[in-house]
Amino acid sequence: MKNLILHYGSSSAVEVLEYILENKNEFTNQKIYIHDDNSDFIKSKELLSLSSNLVFVEKFNDLKKIRNSYSLITIGDPMLRDEKYRNLKKNDFKMWSFIHPTCLITKSSRIGEGCIIGPFAVLATKSKVKDNCIINSFSLCGHHSIVGKSSILSPRCSLLGGSVIGNRVLIGTGAVLMQKVKIASDCKVSSNSVVLKSVKIKSLLHGNPAKKFKL
Repeated sequence: MKNLILHYGSSSAVEVLEYILENKNEFTNQKIYIHDDNSDFIKSKELLSLSSNLVFVEKFNDLKKIRNSYSLITIGDPMLRDEKYRNLKKNDFKMWSFIHPTCLITKSSRIGEGCIIGPFAVLATKSKVKDNCIINSFSLCGHHSIVGKSSILSPRCSLLGGSVIGNRVLIGTGAVLMQKVKIASDCKVSSNSVVLKSVKIKSLLHGNPAKKFKL
């Protein structure tokens, strides 16, 4: 039996948990463990409204006692995702990916461990999503595009063919990266921006066409 641990218990955890319970029957009547470093952010009432089989674990070391466990990080902050992922791997935790059944995932695309692929997302031919990413609902990873580790694609954003984003990148809702555009690790792209040119240093990209600002 697989024991699932969701890391972070904020609003994003509520969304992810509902997706899992609606589409993965194996967890319907099974305990699911919730861990958050800051208990003040846990949406316990909302989480429990979805399932009465939740177990809230306060201490990280107690997670190590859970046998046959698989971890999924739910938070949508790239830096926090990356920090948590590194800590879990350091402590030999196994990662699990959730892929919503409404997604279009081509056979030649690749998805790393610990990823969340939301409803109606598209991973086109030869696209690659590296470890610990979130591809939100209705987002597009175009053909031959690459999403770096611990990066977040917000809802309805598009990476067009051959575009590449580095690690810990946040792409805002409705933003578009044009064909073959490459942006560096730790960049942020604001909502509805259109990125026409590659960016080699950590920056905030904003506007249509997007302009580069220091972070």
